[in-house]
Amino acid sequence: MTHKILIVDDEPNVLSGLQRLLHRRRKEWNIYFAPGVTYALEMLNDIDFDVIISDISMPGKDGFDLLSSIRSSDRTRDLPVLMLTGLDDQDLKKQALEQGADDLITKPARKEELMARINSMLRLKKYQDALKDRNARLQEKIRERTAELERARLDLVCRLGSAAEFRHRKGRRHVLRVGYFSRVIAEGLGSDRAFTEQIFVAAPLHDIGKLGIPEKILFKRGKLSPDEKKIMRRHCAIGADMLRHKTLKQAPPFTLSVPDIPPEPGSAADAFAETAANIALTHHERWDGTGYPGGIRGEEIPMESRIVAVADTYDTLCAHPAYTAQKALDLMRTTLNPRFDPAVFSAFEKSLEQLEEIRSFFADRPGT
Repeated sequence: MTHKILIVDDEPNVLSGLQRLLHRRRKEWNIYFAPGVTYALEMLNDIDFDVIISDISMPGKDGFDLLSSIRSSDRTRDLPVLMLTGLDDQDLKKQALEQGADDLITKPARKEELMARINSMLRLKKYQDALKDRNARLQEKIRERTAELERARLDLVCRLGSAAEFRHRKGRRHVLRVGYFSRVIAEGLGSDRAFTEQIFVAAPLHDIGKLGIPEKILFKRGKLSPDEKKIMRRHCAIGADMLRHKTLKQAPPFTLSVPDIPPEPGSAADAFAETAANIALTHHERWDGTGYPGGIRGEEIPMESRIVAVADTYDTLCAHPAYTAQKALDLMRTTLNPRFDPAVFSAFEKSLEQLEEIRSFFADRPGT
């Protein structure tokens, strides 16, 4: 492997002398010369050097200016730099080392010393490159592992959400579609990435509370009685309680193998749980105040719930045998329109082409 070395000095005789000293290593080292800092910086933009050797005292921009530019660039920050000085000034040497020089040598440089210093710099560069490569591979593994964990988390959330839908005879992929729909609508509203990803994972749990509804009501064909409706509507509060970690009224009289500890307040897990709980509790609330369980209206309803309300309604209507996608859309634009936040509904309408692609890709099929 041939190493690239850049020597920077404004004195032609110094450059010539260094060229003679290093001539015998020309098969191993490609030596480049720059008569000033400006030239050196231009060369650094085009060539990946292994070592920089630079004089300190030069007219205009000096060696400290070059060193500062090298250390301030992500591309060259770790590049080994050997500084040359014709002055036996301890303060100057100290300044050079403090500003990031890796080594310093006094001119005129002796051949053996210069060779030794360059070899030392090349070994340093080799170690740095190996460390960077190792760190890059570790970062890639971390990214892969993080993506794997995110996929596993989403899969688990969707399985939990699907458990409720299985009991209610909805399609298994309903919760997955609602999650994707909600993310697309949130993006259409200009929401930040943290919110869009949070609603994507939390939305599939919107009906998790149906796990707490008696089967005779959940599976009943035909209209529910007023009392049965009251029970059915409890699924909102049940889901919120489950997601807010309120299912255990008191500590069990034994030690759990894995402590049943609620998320730390303010943590990412706590924020996710709260978003999911908000959705579970209020996704049946309506913009006009005619929803349940609280009858709240307008902006009193959390934004995540306003989004999920539109996504859930659209997918539920489209899955009904009596409705085509167009008929479902027409119904939402007319009779059902007062239920929805106008801004959310507008973002929904603008995203219909993308939502239809999602609905087609995640269509319910036998065995899915």
